Amino acid sequence: MYFGKSLIFTLLNTQHFDYILSAKLDLIIHDRIYIFIVAYALLLFSFIHNRQKSFMLFLNYCGMAYIMYVATSYFHPQYLLWSIPFLVLVFARKDALYYYHWAQMAFLMVMLIYWGDLVTKFLIAPVDIRFALYTVGPIPLIERFYDSAKFVNIFRSAFTAVSLWMIYLIYKDSRQISELDKNGAQGPFTGNNR
Repeated sequence: MYFGKSLIFTLLNTQHFDYILSAKLDLIIHDRIYIFIVAYALLLFSFIHNRQKSFMLFLNYCGMAYIMYVATSYFHPQYLLWSIPFLVLVFARKDALYYYHWAQMAFLMVMLIYWGDLVTKFLIAPVDIRFALYTVGPIPLIERFYDSAKFVNIFRSAFTAVSLWMIYLIYKDSRQISELDKNGAQGPFTGNNR
């Protein structure tokens, strides 16, 4: 408690916490299942269940939790870009994850259309300001042929599929790390299966 107000409830009432709750299954009347909360709890139970814990295993689970957040919740593109240094530590041990992360970035480039001209056509402004000012943006171009929201959401769905597949690959790697740790393997990159 801080001056009569709960800091926890203040944080729970912020817009960013609503992003976590954005993906949900509506059941009956007011019953809902929040997908990220369920997935996070499953990851937490899985980590607790592992008897052999190591830093690399912990790092894998942190990576899975973060990828689950961007796979199931509304997020601003910079959230994903901020994660790159962190995810490099996870991806350095598996080549497949590296390529899937490139696929994530490609889908993110299409998802940037959500945020309009500021993050699409105005990125070229330092090179050619006239082009940036007078060119038609991507939303009106897409709207000529198809609903732009549906178009972007198709790529958002593919982004989520790639992210969930990455979680599976990291989880599989975590199981191998646990087995190697159980058998006494040592080293910072235990579980390297390129």
